[in-house]
Amino acid sequence: MYSDLVLCDVMMPNVDGYEFCRKIKQDIRSSHIPVVLLTAKCSDENQFQGMEAGADGYISKPFNIDILRVTLANITKRQKQLQEKFKSRIDISTTKPEIISMDQKFIQKAVSIVESNIERTDFLVEDLCREMAMSRVNFYKKILALTDKTPSEFIRFIRLKEQQSCSKKPDVRQ
Repeated sequence: MYSDLVLCDVMMPNVDGYEFCRKIKQDIRSSHIPVVLLTAKCSDENQFQGMEAGADGYISKPFNIDILRVTLANITKRQKQLQEKFKSRIDISTTKPEIISMDQKFIQKAVSIVESNIERTDFLVEDLCREMAMSRVNFYKKILALTDKTPSEFIRFIRLKEQQSCSKKPDVRQ
């Protein structure tokens, strides 16, 4: 039912859940993964600290399993809405999406790399991963989570959009 999601306790040895959440949210390879913090620390201050760290949910122990399920379902729904948002952004304009979040910067960079290599028929997913400075596995998971497209589909989609925009331009050669 759920794809990537981190369910984490706040009180852990070595690193607390807040710091763990910050590390996940600040890393481009994992920033898209939702984090839900579970904790016995239920004060408003602790909840604020969790949300400030980037948590997508904060559930106090002991918790009701139905509340956890609904929280996870809502997060999944938001992730799907985010995918649709990125899909529509790519559909509308592949050259100048608005930059707001780290994920949007990621998409813009990937689109830009594909567009700059549009003439190269030998440009493959491996080349895009290298340009993005990511492993194929991490890139696959990230691009699929954000666009609902595999890396190959993503490249093909950008190429098709570019071909369509070129075929709509009037031929000025005479």
